[in-house]
Amino acid sequence: MRLNIASQQEESIKQQLFRMQYVIDAASSMQDIQRLEQEVSLATTDLNVMVFVMLNSNSKILHANHVVWRNSRASQVIDGYQTQDHARVVHTSKPLFVHNWQRLSLQAYYPIDQARQQNLLERIDLIYVEIDLSQALATVFQGLKQRILWQWFLGTLLILFVCLLLHTTLLRPLRQLILLAEREDKDAILDYKPCVFEEVNVLHQYLVQANDTQKRSQKKLRDSEQRWLFAVEASRNGVWDWDISTGEVYMSDRWKEILGYAPSELKGEYQDWESRLHPEERVMVLQSLQKYLNGETDTFESVHRLKHKQGHYIWILDRGMLIDWDSDGRPKRIVGIHTDITEDVNRQQSSHIDIQAPSYEKLDAQLKALMAQGNTQQFGALFHIGVDNYQSICSSLGQESAKRIGTQLAARLSKLGGDLMQVDSGEFCLLMKGLSVEGGEIDHKALAVASEIRHLIARDLHVANQDINLNAMVGICVIEQHDLFEAEQVRRYAQSAMYSARNHADERCVIYSNDMDFAARRRESLREQLRQSVIEESLSLTFEPIVDSRGTIRMAESVLGWKHPQFGMIDEQEFRMLAEDIGASEKLHHWHLQQVCEIVNRADETGVYLPLVSLDVCAGLFNQPEFVDSALRILQRNGVAPQRVEFELDENTFLSNLNIVKRHIKSLRKHGFGVAIDHFGLGNGSLTYLSQLTVTRVKLSRTALSSVGEQGKSGQLTLALVDLLERLELSMVIQGVKSSGQFDHVRSANAYFQGDIFCKAVSGSELIYLIQKGANLPRAAGS
Repeated sequence: MRLNIASQQEESIKQQLFRMQYVIDAASSMQDIQRLEQEVSLATTDLNVMVFVMLNSNSKILHANHVVWRNSRASQVIDGYQTQDHARVVHTSKPLFVHNWQRLSLQAYYPIDQARQQNLLERIDLIYVEIDLSQALATVFQGLKQRILWQWFLGTLLILFVCLLLHTTLLRPLRQLILLAEREDKDAILDYKPCVFEEVNVLHQYLVQANDTQKRSQKKLRDSEQRWLFAVEASRNGVWDWDISTGEVYMSDRWKEILGYAPSELKGEYQDWESRLHPEERVMVLQSLQKYLNGETDTFESVHRLKHKQGHYIWILDRGMLIDWDSDGRPKRIVGIHTDITEDVNRQQSSHIDIQAPSYEKLDAQLKALMAQGNTQQFGALFHIGVDNYQSICSSLGQESAKRIGTQLAARLSKLGGDLMQVDSGEFCLLMKGLSVEGGEIDHKALAVASEIRHLIARDLHVANQDINLNAMVGICVIEQHDLFEAEQVRRYAQSAMYSARNHADERCVIYSNDMDFAARRRESLREQLRQSVIEESLSLTFEPIVDSRGTIRMAESVLGWKHPQFGMIDEQEFRMLAEDIGASEKLHHWHLQQVCEIVNRADETGVYLPLVSLDVCAGLFNQPEFVDSALRILQRNGVAPQRVEFELDENTFLSNLNIVKRHIKSLRKHGFGVAIDHFGLGNGSLTYLSQLTVTRVKLSRTALSSVGEQGKSGQLTLALVDLLERLELSMVIQGVKSSGQFDHVRSANAYFQGDIFCKAVSGSELIYLIQKGANLPRAAGS
């Protein structure tokens, strides 16, 4: 802007100075010096002209708008004048215009042609003019300010108009939507009037849809709350909700009622619960809770006693689940239920006192009462529940821990309702009434209840700082309206169904049928005969050689068997179950180990070295506290080194009490015994056991090779298992080799082999003869 003003002034001065050139020429020709004085005076009438002087070559002022400047040197009297600029302009004969913004002026150096000044006494060399620009700039700025103010005013009016238009057409409809959405009457959103903006109308439609969705969700929530409240009230459970960060605990009225308190009596603090824990169980319960909060266990479940308002203690089944975590992943909120199980625990403990001769009077009375209602539509079922390895696990943990396990199982089963009693070590009877109103549905309902029973028992138990895993089988006797059974007969039927489930791994819940009578009579006959055989020690002991790829015998597995006079050779699994039923497992194991020692000594006496003999050990027996010591005593009595005996453990052994199993394996290995995992690959075990346990050998399941040669992938699966064990650098035995094709399939494995292709089971004397002979077994050598 300043440059434009200066340029305009510059053009005006150029025209004026150009004219002065002609004035000087005319004054020279006419020798009219007065003419020059008049022109200078006339030029200074412009108030913006600060300086107007005519100079000679020595910068002497010849004519000036101020008389006092005449005959003075310009550099002495005129600020801003530059002698150098004067000389340069005269030399180049080109005018110079300087914009001096410090002085807010325009300085002009205009050269004059001296050749035309012949008649002047002193020739004019240059005209110097300085024009004041401040006034022009002020005028322009003032006009600019007025224009800006005017434009701002008009812009403000335009903005206000646009804002008013937006408020009317957009903001007010949006505000109306907000107010309608905030009203308690959510249907008020339907009163909205359409807007000129389609986007706002679309937003209104979304709000209407969201309102409908919210109403449906609220209805579902109310229905869910009603169902939840109904379920809680029907089950008579107390509900608690613990905010871990604040320590506040919500306790339902039923929770307080269980302990004898009115709804307003407890403050709702964590201490209200912890301070009422029984002193004997306080540490255990708090540890269990802390482990769950730390993520060490998957569930929180505890059976413990809480102090009643009247001073006595009641039994509580307490279950909780985390439902909220903070931003750092720490537990924040846990919700759970309390169930009063005092009556069930007392009934279980009373039956536990004399487990050898349980009283069935109350159960029989309930059965008779149920069957007496023959003309009603009420049906029921008796569930006989058997827990695998229950007796051995309890004996390994001690009497108090066994009592605790029984109490927790009874507490879990009490959730199903019905009448529960413990009838034997690891066996319970549960009588359920009113399972169905239609006879055709009762079987399905009974099986569903049995499945729930197995699920409840299979949940992890935490007892004596150890995690216990239990597995159950359930026998069911359905009681229908037309049945005329005796109470004892119903109990026997349920027990028969339980034993049938026990003998079939793929059917763990079985309903009694008539064809089980023969099985029950057969089992009872087997029991009686086995008791006699144990007393007479009329059992058989055979050996299955285990060879290398060349057929050389490297070790042998001893197999304890029993041949019934009527039913012939009894299956190994059934024989083991029968032994557990009559309580002879420990005695048979000691006899088995004694016979192995005698065979080893007999081989030594004949000069034959029998390197290693293995024998099976059931899970229940292995968990016995005295297992290792009793084995050492038998070997020491016979003078046999532990390095010549190996115990084979089924994978199920590791599912009972892993801590005890680890401790016993460590002790056996310390004394020199071998420990092998038998039947590996059936699917019940975990690969993690291989890294946790210091076993000496792994024996692949006999079924691993059963389908080799048939179409499918079984052969590849076997090779994958072999490759895995080789990578883990574990010794292995591949069992069940029955054909040359199967042997060729695994011949290259770094393993020992066992199966009929090499040699069938032989007696101890025959085994010694085979080793003494020193030749490769025929079929292996010929493979």
